[in-house]
Order: sequence, then structure tokens, then C-alpha cells
Amino acid sequence: MREFLRRCPACGRRLVVRLQSKRLADRETGKELMAHDVVVMHYAKESHFIPAGVTYEEVPIEKEKFDVTFECHHCHHRWMETVFKVEKTK
Repeated sequence: MREFLRRCPACGRRLVVRLQSKRLADRETGKELMAHDVVVMHYAKESHFIPAGVTYEEVPIEKEKFDVTFECHHCHHRWMETVFKVEKTK
């Protein structure tokens, strides 16, 4: 079992909590619009970048939703958290 340093919601202690389970709850694919800043290099005595605008690109992504269960090492309180993982796919 993996262990993490976290705060228990029941007793409030910052001790080691154990990962009890990790279950994939949902998976979806789609596209997300990503913004990219466009800059122009200005060459002078002190070189710097000048903002020239923004371009947008649609990027394919995969979103995964996990239900993760933890247990406090001290008071043995168990709780569940939902964790989202977003990855760019090709």
C-alpha cells in the first residue's frame, strides 16, 4: 500500500495516510482549446519580448476520474476523494 503525507479530515493530524483503493470512475475523450502566446523579440541595448497576440489550437485530450480511498494512520478514519487526471493524446 502506498502512503502519503496528508491531513486527516477527522482528527486533523498531519500524519501518514494509507491509500486503500483507487478505482477508475469515468473516462472521456474530447478536445480542449489551448492558448499560445505569440511574442516578438526586440533587439536593442536591452533585449526583451514584445507581446504580439495569442493563437489557439485544439488539442485532443483524455480525462480520467478516479475515486480514491484513504485511511488515517492515527485514528483509522477512512474517506474518499475524487481525483481528475487530464492527459494530452496524439
